[in-house]
Amino acid sequence: MTEINLTQNPVTVVLTGTAGEGTYNFVFNSIEKLNSVQTLSLKIGTYNWIINSNVLLFNEYSGTESITTSSRNINFTYFLEEEVVPFTLGLDITEAPLDGFGAVTFKLTSEAYNNLKSYLGVDNFSLDFTFFDSTENLISSKSITVNTTNTDTDIILERYIPSLLHNNNIYYCQIRARNGYVKTLTGEIPYFSYSTTKGYNFIVNTLNT
Repeated sequence: MTEINLTQNPVTVVLTGTAGEGTYNFVFNSIEKLNSVQTLSLKIGTYNWIINSNVLLFNEYSGTESITTSSRNINFTYFLEEEVVPFTLGLDITEAPLDGFGAVTFKLTSEAYNNLKSYLGVDNFSLDFTFFDSTENLISSKSITVNTTNTDTDIILERYIPSLLHNNNIYYCQIRARNGYVKTLTGEIPYFSYSTTKGYNFIVNTLNT
């Protein structure tokens, strides 16, 4: 079994109010904390939530919950990953000199496609890109279904303008590959500076471990 080290790979749950209630972060950096009740004072309202985890599996990684006077608990079920993945999932960012307006073109290398297809057990799978600011608040997310038969060269997935990202701010992007939610693989990149006057290539890759 893969070693579970939550000190180095904590599980985070981010709740963001849909009507301006604010963003709240829960951090679980030990099994003891993960298996106990964590409390935080939240405003009544509806919240979008997302789970970030590199070492544990969950039934779902995002959703919506309502906090009311009679319903104030959110429960998550996790599983241990039994399989050692032979590669890591990564993302390279390059500038696209012929593009602009802050546009992001998502790409997938042919090697990454073949590795992910083999690991996930399906030809067509999903890639989720989630953007966080420098204080780890969830800002924006984009999900793309990979459906291709041309794997000889890098695969251009989609051009996307992340309108919620602001000029000259610092962000990082978490990436998740999944076949539904049965099997997933998560990776992330270092922080990057975003400019609305430039264009970017986000190239998904894999590196053998």
